[in-house]
Amino acid sequence: MCPPDSLVRWAAVAADGLDDARNLIDDEIAEHALTRRLMTRWDLARRAAPMALDSRHFVAFCERIYAILDEVRRGPRAGWQLDAYQIVDAFPLTVPSLLAS
Repeated sequence: MCPPDSLVRWAAVAADGLDDARNLIDDEIAEHALTRRLMTRWDLARRAAPMALDSRHFVAFCERIYAILDEVRRGPRAGWQLDAYQIVDAFPLTVPSLLAS
């Protein structure tokens, strides 16, 4: 049931030891939590917008946030998740910020 690319990653992790497996699981859980936060923020932005927002706006919104998060992920592994949550929670809900590329 595991996709081939994930199976390869898990096999490599299993060969390296338990700590790597824990890190992979922790990162995956953190990514799911980040995605839920991002979707909640998008929903708030969509509701606040004075016009209809479509999938192009959603993609632009995600790209802008993930561009910011890429910088955070380059920092210490232990703290990036909490910093990322704060960035998503503080992302402006104004239409210009949603539409800017």
